[in-house]
This record gives sequence, structure tokens and C-alpha cells, in this order.
Amino acid sequence: MLTLVTSNPAKYAPFARQLERLRLQLQLPLGPLPEIQTFSFAEALAAKARAAAELFGRPVLVDDAGLVLEAYQPFPGPLTASVLRGLGTAGLQRLLSGLSLNATMECHIGCWLAGTLRAWSGHARGHLDFSRLPDHQTLPLSSLFVPEGDADNGRLLHRAQALATLETGLFDLHLETTAPNASLRVCVLQPVNARSAPNWRTTPTQFSLK
Repeated sequence: MLTLVTSNPAKYAPFARQLERLRLQLQLPLGPLPEIQTFSFAEALAAKARAAAELFGRPVLVDDAGLVLEAYQPFPGPLTASVLRGLGTAGLQRLLSGLSLNATMECHIGCWLAGTLRAWSGHARGHLDFSRLPDHQTLPLSSLFVPEGDADNGRLLHRAQALATLETGLFDLHLETTAPNASLRVCVLQPVNARSAPNWRTTPTQFSLK
């Protein structure tokens, strides 16, 4: 099975059956994962995926999700959690006073494999409705964000789309991550010498946001 590392398993509770079908198991991080200060989901996901692979000693999946405000693109993006902790719902409402409430929720799932980031993404367009009281204090956007069409579980559409995109390449990913030398391509524990050690500082090049 593949491991999906998350510090908040509750956000995947509605997808329990799908995770089981895809042979994905949730696990808490073995240590702190970096949350770099950037508006780029690509940079944030790459840093987190690489650190998680080093902690586990093998490729694992991580995710990064957030809100992109039409009035302040690409803000807050990967900094959504920090911004909400600092401003709160009331502060966010003041920030958007007189401006567009349109926004996009994004979810990105990534895996650091063979020195490269593999990533799968989902997006949901909609708007913020501050008249809604948050159902969960730890996940206020699940109530405040209203997706276009407001379909059933629409507030989780970005995560559902990311999982659906992941599923299209999951068979190959299972094969690659269970290969005998898969973990050796993730990090060097005890390199013999500089000439024989692979280049672990390869910059990720396969991530793109559309």
C-alpha cells in the first residue's frame, strides 16, 4: 500500500472508501514537515514531499491545499492555514471588504520519487459566504467556501478531483514505489563516496499548475 502523510486525517474522512479501494493508507508525519513561506504550491509541495520521503526512507504521498482569492491572486495559496490562524474569519472578511469574494480552492498531492516531484491537482471555483457559520473550527473553509453549483460535497470538490487525477497514474506509482531500489532513489543514508552517490539535489521539473 502507498502511504498518504497528513497531519489532519479528518479532511480525508469522506473519502475513506475511495482510499481503501486505491490502497492508500493515512499516516501522521514522523516529524515536522517544512511549511516554506511561498505563494507557489509547486515549491511548497516539493519541499514537503522531499522531506517526507527522507523521514520515511521511501516515497510517500503528501498534500497541500489552500485558497486563492481572486482579489489577491495568488494569495494566500499555500499560506492559507497561517493566514486564517492570524486573521481569523472576521479578519479575512475585513480584508475582502468591498472586493470580489470569488475564490478557488486547490488541492495538490505529490510524491518525491527518483529525485523528481510527481504531482496531481484538483481545483474548485466558487466564492466565500461569510454568513455561514463554520461547522469545524479547524476547517472553516469547508463552510465558508461555496463552489459553483454547490453540489453535494462540493466543498470537497478540489480534494476529490486531486484524488481522481491521482487514480489515473496510481497503478504505475504503486509499481515504481515497490521497486527494490525505490527508497534508494529517494535519499542517501550512507553514500560510499561523492563520485558514486547520485545527485540528490536535482530540481523538480515535472510539476505544473494548469
